[in-house]
Amino acid sequence: MKNRSVIIFLTVVIAILCIYSLSFTWVARGVRNDAKAKATNKEGIEDAVKRQEILRNKSYETVFDIGIAQYDYNSVKKRELGLGLDLQGGMQFTLQVSHAELLKILAGRRAKEAVFQKALASAKEKQKKSSTRFTQLFADAVEELAPKTQLSRFFVSSTNSEITLQSSNNDVIKFLDKKTEESVDIAFRIIQDRVDKTGLANPSISKVPASGRIQIELPGVEDPERTEKLLKSQAKLEFWGVYDFQGLAGGFSQFVDYVNKTEASSTTGSKKEGNTDANPFAKKDDSTKKDEVKQDTTSKKTDTLSKPKADSVKKNDTGKKPEPKKDTTKKDTTNKNSNSAAFNKLFSIGAGNIFYVKLEDTARINKIFAKEEVKAMFPSDFVYMWGAKVDDEEKLGNGQDNPTKSKLPLYFLKAGVDGEPLLGGDVVENAFRDYDPQKGYGVTMVMNVKGAQDWARITKENIGKQVAIVLDRAVYSAPTVQNEITGGNSSISGNFTLEEAQDLATILKSGKLPIPTEVVERGIVGSSLGQESINQGLLSTLVAIAVVFLFIYLYYNVAGLIVWVALIANIFFTLGVMASFGTVLTLSGIAGFVLSVAMSIDANVLINERIREELQVGKSFGEAVRIGYTKAYSSILDSNITTFIIGVILYLLSEASLVRGFAITLMIGICTSLFSAIFITRLITEVFYVSRGKALSFKSAFFNSIFPKTNFNFIAIRKKAYMFSGAIILVGAILAVIQGGFTFGVDFTGGRSYVVAFNKTIPTNEVRETLSKTFQAGTEVKTFNTSSQVKVTTNYLADDADADAKVEAKLKEGLSKYQDAKPEIVSFTKVDSTVADSILDTARYAVILSLIAMFIYIIARFQYWQYGLGALISLAHNVLITLAFVPIAKVFGLNLEIDQVFVAAILTVIGYSINDTVVVFDRIREFAKQSIDSKDFAGQLNSAINDTLSRTVVTGITTITSTLILLFFAGEVLRGFSYSMFIGIVFGTYSSIFIAAPAVLDFARRKSAEEAKKEEEKRLAEEANAKTEIKS
Repeated sequence: MKNRSVIIFLTVVIAILCIYSLSFTWVARGVRNDAKAKATNKEGIEDAVKRQEILRNKSYETVFDIGIAQYDYNSVKKRELGLGLDLQGGMQFTLQVSHAELLKILAGRRAKEAVFQKALASAKEKQKKSSTRFTQLFADAVEELAPKTQLSRFFVSSTNSEITLQSSNNDVIKFLDKKTEESVDIAFRIIQDRVDKTGLANPSISKVPASGRIQIELPGVEDPERTEKLLKSQAKLEFWGVYDFQGLAGGFSQFVDYVNKTEASSTTGSKKEGNTDANPFAKKDDSTKKDEVKQDTTSKKTDTLSKPKADSVKKNDTGKKPEPKKDTTKKDTTNKNSNSAAFNKLFSIGAGNIFYVKLEDTARINKIFAKEEVKAMFPSDFVYMWGAKVDDEEKLGNGQDNPTKSKLPLYFLKAGVDGEPLLGGDVVENAFRDYDPQKGYGVTMVMNVKGAQDWARITKENIGKQVAIVLDRAVYSAPTVQNEITGGNSSISGNFTLEEAQDLATILKSGKLPIPTEVVERGIVGSSLGQESINQGLLSTLVAIAVVFLFIYLYYNVAGLIVWVALIANIFFTLGVMASFGTVLTLSGIAGFVLSVAMSIDANVLINERIREELQVGKSFGEAVRIGYTKAYSSILDSNITTFIIGVILYLLSEASLVRGFAITLMIGICTSLFSAIFITRLITEVFYVSRGKALSFKSAFFNSIFPKTNFNFIAIRKKAYMFSGAIILVGAILAVIQGGFTFGVDFTGGRSYVVAFNKTIPTNEVRETLSKTFQAGTEVKTFNTSSQVKVTTNYLADDADADAKVEAKLKEGLSKYQDAKPEIVSFTKVDSTVADSILDTARYAVILSLIAMFIYIIARFQYWQYGLGALISLAHNVLITLAFVPIAKVFGLNLEIDQVFVAAILTVIGYSINDTVVVFDRIREFAKQSIDSKDFAGQLNSAINDTLSRTVVTGITTITSTLILLFFAGEVLRGFSYSMFIGIVFGTYSSIFIAAPAVLDFARRKSAEEAKKEEEKRLAEEANAKTEIKS
C-alpha cells in the first residue's frame, strides 16, 4: 500500500480533531447536569429558574482548560454538538418581511394614491395563491388598473439615485427586488443579534434564498410568547441627550446613601445574576470602540463630534486602554457616608466617569431604579440605559488590569419633550460604510430634510455635551458635540474593521427602514415530546447498528471484524465532523446517520466481494487485496458521488429543518465512510495480514451456500417484471382516485397542525368527527406515536396569519368534550398558504432536478445515452412505486401524508437506487468493454447482474433492515419517511436487477434495429443504383 505513513498520519490527526470537537459536548453536558443537580431539592423537584441562574453565572467562567486554551461556558456551548427542536423541544419560526409595507415606505406620500393602494391590495390577494414575486404581482396589478403607467413615478425620490422617472418598469422591479433583499438582510442582522444575546445554545438562523423569509430555530426555549415578541419587535434608532455627572450630583449623593443602606446585606459575596429588563441580552464584543462623529466631507463645514477626552483617548502605542481619570466627583458625593462598600461592589467608575456594572448585578440595578423613592431622587427627564457591549479590554494604558473588564456600561440620559428622545431614527434616509485613509473604516448617515434641520439645531444646542446613539434601548455610543452640524450628513469613525462598519451601517439603516415582519410559519415542540424523540432515536440507532454488526460478522466471518472497525471509525468521525462544523443533531439527522451507517457497508461489501472473486481464481491473498481494492474504486466513487449529489439537492432546496438535518448527516456520513472503507480497512488488512504473510478468512459456511456462483437469466423475464411494476403503479393510481387523492401535509397545503396528548386512548374517528363540526373546515386527525396522542391538522382560518389564538381556542372548545382525558397541546405548527405553495413548488423542482442530475451524471460516466435513459426510467419507476404504496398503505390503516419529509425520502430513494444501478452498470461496462453493440450484450448483462447479486442482496439486507428498524422504533415523526424508504429501497434493489439493466438492453437493441434498417435501406438503394447503371 502506497503512502501508508500518510494514511496513518491523517487518521491520527482526524481522530484527535474529532476528540477535540466532541470534548466540548461532554463538558457542556457536564456543566448542565451539574447545574440541574444543584437546582434539584431533596424531594427530587427541579427549580428551573435556579438552574438557569446557575448556568448564567457560568457564562464567563472557565469550565474547560486544555492547557493551551481556556473556554468559558458560553464558548463551550457554541462548540458542542447540539440537539435540535425535535430532540429537546423549543420553537421554530419563519418570518417574512412585509413586502406591502416595504413598498409603502419606498413610495412615501405616493402610497396614498388610489391606483397604488388598489394595486397593493390586488397583489396581496394574488400572493395567497401564487409563488410569483410580490414585486411582479404589484407591477402586473398596476398595469391592469392603469395601463402604461410608469412604476418609477411611485418610487423616485430626491434621496434615491438608483432610478429616475425615465427608468423602465423592469428596472424599477429590479430596484424593488434589491430593496427587498436589503430589508431581509437588515431584519436578519437584527434578529441574529437578538437571538445571540439570549444565550441560547445552538440557535439556527438562516435566510431562505429569493423568498424574503428568515427561518429561526430556538431549541430549549421555555417562553414562546416572549421569544416571538423579541423576534417580531422592530429595531428602534434614537438620539438622546446625556446627563453630565455634575448635573446629577445631588441625586447621586442620595442614591449612594440609599444603595449603601438598603443593599449592604445582599451584596456581600453575591454572585446572583438576574434578567436585565432594560437590556436583557447584552452581548460580549471584541472591543468597545472609541468613536467620533463628524460632518461628512461633502458638507461645507468640517465641524466634528467627538467623545470626551477621558472617554475617547486613543489607544497608545502599546494598544492598551487609557487609565480612567480619578473620580473626584464620586468623592464629593460619597464622603457623607464613609461606609460605601455596597455601592462600590455594585458600581465601578471607568474612563469618562461612566459607571460599569457586572452582568450578574444588572437585574438588581434595574430593581433599584424602578423604586419610586429612587425615581424621586433624580430629575423627571432622567432616563438610564445600558450599553450594548461589555468592556472587553484586558489592560489599561499603564499596564494595570482593567477594573471594568467584562462589565456593562450604564448611561444616564436626558429625555426631551414628553419623555421622547431628541431625535428619532426615522429621519435617517440612508447609512453606508465609508473609508478614510487616516481614520480607517466608518459609517456615514444621511438624514432627510426635516432630520437635517433638527440635527443642526440639536448639535448647536449641545456643543460640548454628549449625544447618545441608541438602538433598541441599548446605547451604542455617546460622542460629544464639537460644533453645529448642518446638511444632515454625519459620519461615525473609529477603530472599526470593515465588517464592524458594515454592521453598524446596517443597524443604522434599520432605524430608517422599520419593515414589519410577519410570522408565516410557527412551530412549538414540547420538551416531553423532545425527550420521547431522543428515546426513539437512540433506540433505533442502537438496534440498527447492532443488527448490521451481527449480519456483517455472520456473512464475512473474521473479515467482518475489520468491517466493524471501519463502521466504528465511521460513526466516530461522523459525530466528530458534525461537532466541528457546529451541526445540530435532529431526529431526522439520526435517521440519516442510521442510513449512512447501513450504506457505508456497501463500500466494504464491494471491496470484499472483489477480493473474494480474485481468491476464487487462485490469486494470492496479497494480490487479491491489491486487485480487489483497485477494481472496487470506480464503483465505490460513482455510487457515493450520486448519493452525495442528492444530499446537496436536499440541503439547498429544502426549507424544512428535518430534511436539512437528514441531508447534512447523510453527506458527512458518505465522506467519512469513504475514508474508513477505502483507507482504514486496507491499512488494517495490509499491516496485520498481508505484511505478515497471513490470509484473512472471508468464508461463511451458511451464507456461502446461499450465494454460490449464480447464473439466473434475469433478462429473459424482463417483460414480466415490466408488467408486474406496471400493475402495482396502476393499482396505486386507482386507489388514490377512489380515496380522493393523496393527503398532503400542512407544509404543502397551509394551515395549522397540533399534537394533542390525552391520559388515555381516545378513538381518532370520534375526535375527527367532533373537531370537524367545531371548525366547520377541512380537519384531519390521526394517531401520533402512541394511542393516547393524536395529530390534528386543519385549514380553518389558514389565510389569516394572526388567527393563532382563535384557532387554538376553537380546538380547545372542541376538545372540551374530552376534559376527563385531560387533553394537552404538546406541539404546534403553522404554515402560511403562500409559503406552502412555495414549498410545494420547491419539492417538485427538487425531484425533477435530482432525476436530471442523475441522467447527466450517468451519461458522462458511461458515455452512452442508453445507460442514462435506463437509469432515468428505473428511478422514475421507483418514485412511482413508492407513491403507489401510499394509498395501498391506507387500505391497511396506515395513513401517510405527502410532506417535505416524504419528499426527502423520495429523493433518498433516488440516491440509493442510483447507487445500486451504478454498481451493476460498472460491471456491465467491464464485461462489455465500453461497447453496447455486441451481439452477446444480453449475455454480458446477465453476467454482470449475477456477479453483483451477492453485493446487491447484502447491501439491500443491511439497508432494508435499518429502515425497518426506523419504521418500528423511530416514532410517528419519521413514520412516513421510514415507510417510504423501506418501499423505495426494496424496489430500488429490485429495479437495479429487473428494470435498469434490461432497459439499457432494449434501448440498445432498438438502436441496433434502427441501424440495421438503415443499413438494409442503404444496401437496397445501392443495388437499385447498380441495376440502373447496368441498364444504361
